[in-house]
Amino acid sequence: AEYYGRHCRTVYVLLTAVDLGRYTPRSPEADDPDRFIIGWTGLRSNYKYLESIEPALKQFLEQHKKAQLLLISNQPWNPASLPREQIRFCPWTPQDETRLLHEMTVGLMPLPDDPWTRGKCSFKMLQYMASALPVVVSPVGMNRQVLEKGPVGFSAETTSQWLDALEAICRDRQMGRTMGQAGRQVVEQHYSVDIIADKLADIFRTH
Repeated sequence: AEYYGRHCRTVYVLLTAVDLGRYTPRSPEADDPDRFIIGWTGLRSNYKYLESIEPALKQFLEQHKKAQLLLISNQPWNPASLPREQIRFCPWTPQDETRLLHEMTVGLMPLPDDPWTRGKCSFKMLQYMASALPVVVSPVGMNRQVLEKGPVGFSAETTSQWLDALEAICRDRQMGRTMGQAGRQVVEQHYSVDIIADKLADIFRTH
């Protein structure tokens, strides 16, 4: 918007839209108090973002032997420092995506702060929220804007902040469920396909 605003007087920003018929809330009854599933979904090329929080993941998984890191992607990630028996890779398919999101306890979206990431949409964050998952995300670009909409999870920048956020959600499952419900409401109110489609239609009607 900043770039095109230099060349055009009228610029609109349409936010990422989520199909709430496809991304449905996970059932709280699915929670197993003995399991804690840290989830991440995305392309293999974006594993570099997970590498940035590898020290926090390592500490958490070492301290919680029953916890798992669930990755939904096109190829596995094999970090040398993480216990392999606690990493579960599932190939992404449109048929399995929602089911796998429902297996998660918390969703992650780490990002560095640079010009590219400031322009990224928060789609994976919104996928987690639409699935009624609490989130732990880097407060970068659109992520920061989404976090401001409600108590949907934690922002984290340092290793200790990532670790503290995961520990907090692991200790207080009810807090995590409450954050997940708030996240679903934020998506329903601001980021659903129906809402964004209406805004797009208004743009076409007024021009």
